[in-house]
Formats: sequence, C-alpha cells, structure tokens
Amino acid sequence: MAIGDIFKGEKRPVSYFIPAWWTTFEKAQSRRARTLSYICTPNKHDGKGYRRLIRHPSNQNCELFGAWNLIAQVASKCPVRGILEDADGPLTATDLSDKTGYPVGLFATALKVLSEPEIAWLQELTPAVRADYEAKQSGVGAESEAAPGQLGAQCAKGREGKERERKGESARGRATPGAARIVQMDCLRKAKEREAKRILNKYRVDLPENRAKYPSAWDKYKALQEGIKALNSGLAGIGGIA
Repeated sequence: MAIGDIFKGEKRPVSYFIPAWWTTFEKAQSRRARTLSYICTPNKHDGKGYRRLIRHPSNQNCELFGAWNLIAQVASKCPVRGILEDADGPLTATDLSDKTGYPVGLFATALKVLSEPEIAWLQELTPAVRADYEAKQSGVGAESEAAPGQLGAQCAKGREGKERERKGESARGRATPGAARIVQMDCLRKAKEREAKRILNKYRVDLPENRAKYPSAWDKYKALQEGIKALNSGLAGIGGIA
C-alpha cells in the first residue's frame, strides 16, 4: 500500500482560534512581552458561555473547563497568540495532549464542545481573522502596542534632554506641559506611521483586490491613517509638526 493511500480521505485538521483573545486574555502588560509565562484569565462565572458549559450534557463539565484553561495557556505560547497552530500547522487533540499531559480524548471532546455556537470559546480560523491576529501579533513587544499615554511617557522619557533643548524649560527646569504634549503626540504619530507602513508592505492593501482579501488589515490601515491625520492636525495647531 502506498503511503498516500494511508491518508486518503483523511480530514484535514481544523485550525481554531480564541475569538476573545486580544480583548480578554491580553492586557497592556502582556502586550509589551514578546513571550508569555502567564495569561490573564477572567474570573466571572455568570457569562452565557460558562453557564452553558457547566450544564453541558457531556457530563465532563469540570474536565472540559480544565481543558479550556490548558488550551488558552497553550494558545499564549503559539507563534500567533490566540491561534492554535505551531510551526507544523493546526494543533490537534493529540498535539494538545502531548503539550500538556492531559488525555487525548478530553481534548477531542473539548475542541468539539468549545466550538459549538452556543459556547463559541473556540471558532474555526478564517483568512480574515488570521490577517487580523497576525497584525496584532506583529506589534507585541513594540511601541505601537502600548497605550497612548504610556507610549507618550516612554518616548518623552527617552527624549527628555533633547526636547528640553529644542522646546525650552520652565522656571523649575522641567519641560513645559506644551512641550511634553508635543513629544507624546509626535512619538505616537511616528509609531502609527511605522505600523501603517508594515501593513502596507505585508498585505499590499493599496491594491483593491488585497483590500477584499484582507479586510481586517485594510480596516486597521485606514484607522491608522485617520489617526495620523488627526495627530498631524493637532501638532500643526500647537506648532509641533516635525
């Protein structure tokens, strides 16, 4: 029997992702880390998905909730966080078992139950979601993923001496509030420009056919351009265009 015949008719493994990854399992601190040794886990027990899971007819409610937490932990270490894939492709129940030591059968049931529409803690990956998650992942550990206030503070701190020289100091020897605001806005603008350039180079959303192919990347690019435009207007209004 040829090797190809062994796998003939075998179903291709499904790629799953966690829909709430970037809104629930990532916070400002985790987004600054390129690798994670922890995840942020919700502590509420009144959500519809949770309630439906604990009364699921599988009679493995506690085991499934444990498997869910293991899946989320594994997802935090995947190349694109929140997408259950590694360098070899989609993670199967066997892969999850190998990574965590828990039974294959439990993960097989968990993948099925957690992706049911009534729970939807897992969903099948689509090209649009992949593009969106890859775009978010590209900013992990970079300035562009920091919150605006933190970003401004980081930039202001790193350029404090130079900006004092350029914009002048107050009577107490500190940068004036107006100068500090210019530094923050200018730094944020440059971060947005870098991210917009990265998306343009990777997804070529300047081409109409790619806008339809990567709608999330196109939406993010447009939002970045609007942000850059607003920052430019603000800087022009206070005389801070560089």
